[in-house]
Amino acid sequence: MSRKIGTLVHIPATTKDKECFRGDIDLNAVASGPLFLDPAIKRSDRSPDYRINIHYRGEWEDFGAAWWKEDQGGGKFLSLAVDHPDMNGSVNVAAFFVDMEDQPDPKNPDHMRIVWERYNPNKRRRAPSAADSSGGFAYPR
Repeated sequence: MSRKIGTLVHIPATTKDKECFRGDIDLNAVASGPLFLDPAIKRSDRSPDYRINIHYRGEWEDFGAAWWKEDQGGGKFLSLAVDHPDMNGSVNVAAFFVDMEDQPDPKNPDHMRIVWERYNPNKRRRAPSAADSSGGFAYPR
């Protein structure tokens, strides 16, 4: 069972700014706060698509990386690896687009839900799907 721990909104590119994501994450008071995903420089196919920054204790800090992936049904989602010195280790989570009826503008699906699922070594691993995900700051520029 997945648990919602945050949200993301895609901000399209403009003539002035490149595209990005803004949102928030709540890891139970451990590095919780507003997020900003900035496109990363792709040095190889395995390089992250985005660098993740978090507004934590009054400052923007590096918080990890994100990659576009494809689920079994062909839908796109973001795989996020988040890490911070206040955490015991990195945490892998995923962000899925919310259902069309829950999008503020169904013609422009740009809202995502960040979900986390506890690792179970006895469970057969598979790529998550969108079905698994049911259930005031100055951003850097």
